[in-house]
Amino acid sequence: MAEEIARLQKLVEVAGIIFTHNLTPDKGFNYFICGEGGNKDDNGLPEKLFLSPACGVDWFQVYERTDVTAGSEW
Repeated sequence: MAEEIARLQKLVEVAGIIFTHNLTPDKGFNYFICGEGGNKDDNGLPEKLFLSPACGVDWFQVYERTDVTAGSEW
């Protein structure tokens, strides 16, 4: 039960980050994904992501996939 609660708390935290950065870009310094480019890998992730630092700016940064994976090792 404790593991399930921890898992759900993490999901709520991630959802909060998504909402803050993507649904309210005009509220302060919340970067957001404004596009993608290149081929997608087997997981559906694009080679490049375009991130804008704030709503209303006329430029974006390009972040490129490195194929370096971080996460739990099972």
